[in-house]
Amino acid sequence: MDQIKKVLIVTDLFHASPRIPGLCAYLREFGWEPVILTTSLGENPEARKGPPNDFNKKFKVVEVPYESLITVLKKIGGFKTGTTGARAEIEKKFGGNSLRNRLIKKIILWAGAIIAYPDELRAWRKPAIQRGHALLAEDKFDAILSSSSPVTSHRIAHALKKQHRLPWSADLRDLWTQNHYYLYPKIRKLFEIPLEMRTLGGADALITVSDSLAQKLRSRYGTKPIFVITNGFDPASVNNPPAPLTKKFTITYTGTIYRGKQLPEKLFSALHTLIADHQVNKEDVEIRFYGPSLDWLDNLIERYDLHAIVTQHGLVAHGKAILRQRESQILLMFGWEDKNELGVLLTKSFEYYAARRPVIIVGGTPKEQIKAIIDKANAGQHAINELDVKTMLLDYYNEYKKTGAVAYRGNPALMDRFSYREMARKFSETLDSITRQQNRD
Repeated sequence: MDQIKKVLIVTDLFHASPRIPGLCAYLREFGWEPVILTTSLGENPEARKGPPNDFNKKFKVVEVPYESLITVLKKIGGFKTGTTGARAEIEKKFGGNSLRNRLIKKIILWAGAIIAYPDELRAWRKPAIQRGHALLAEDKFDAILSSSSPVTSHRIAHALKKQHRLPWSADLRDLWTQNHYYLYPKIRKLFEIPLEMRTLGGADALITVSDSLAQKLRSRYGTKPIFVITNGFDPASVNNPPAPLTKKFTITYTGTIYRGKQLPEKLFSALHTLIADHQVNKEDVEIRFYGPSLDWLDNLIERYDLHAIVTQHGLVAHGKAILRQRESQILLMFGWEDKNELGVLLTKSFEYYAARRPVIIVGGTPKEQIKAIIDKANAGQHAINELDVKTMLLDYYNEYKKTGAVAYRGNPALMDRFSYREMARKFSETLDSITRQQNRD
């Protein structure tokens, strides 16, 4: 086997999990030893949606502490820190549609556009660059990989590459100013696009998670090498042998719901009608949400009189969420309600593949890439309008009533293409490519 090469991975593991921990778990198999430069993990990071608690025992993890002004302001404003993102906290606290709440959210967004420029981790940049310089000086590295969000990771990597002349790949799990969920006012984007282009323009290759996002990057970065490497699941976590299923007709959703971008109303309205028409017995049904608790979602549940069967359980440890997926009759996703954003492949979808349970996608648009993946692997169904949602639910419910369970009919071989091992292989090929190119130059 060729000599092991070493890559410095610059990222905030509280944003980059589970992608980067999943990558690290299998990267050595393909000839690369990861060293991770990240923010402070603290105690029990797994409980705060970070990497596994034993991650820093398996890999060299260099933690660089910092406290940003935005963190201080979140504390003053009564927001939680280290549990959910700023967007989710703002939406939870000021999610109502009153004039007061709309005004407060607008003020917060404008303040954030200035204070959190280009992101909440701006204060991490200088100490992380300093520690990165020390790491690269004291040991031999062959490449740098940065992963965002936060985009501050790329700014750190840019500075390290500039001084140490190492090949650098920038991994964009979400795009920067081309992000489908860009939060800030348009005037900020006028200043931020040049910063993005100066930063990413110095990378030897760009990586993103879907074909349509790659197309956006190509429209801006021309002939720069751009690779598509989707998120994935841990092959060690595949639901085999299958876990016992719930007795009820259980539909489970894990993760965040993006208000206005995803529409739970289609599911609730369809289910309400099926129950009212006596086609579905509500005593059979249980719908579970695991993720940030949302007041507006509670309001929707009440509006459709589903409070007896739909429950928000709040945030739970990642391991518990996986167990809930495995035991569920059906796993739920919401499509992305924007025909211009076809490549939104949320992390939960790949966890669902490992659960080996049928997936239903409610809403969205016909050409979303997630629907193509589900169709090709025969891993579930999707329905865009309420009539089709009712038909889909009724099909599965009738199967449940007839046999006591909903069968999984997905193709495991096609699903395995989205494992962390396959993801690590593709990352290693990208790192090999940029190091070979630098050696030729």
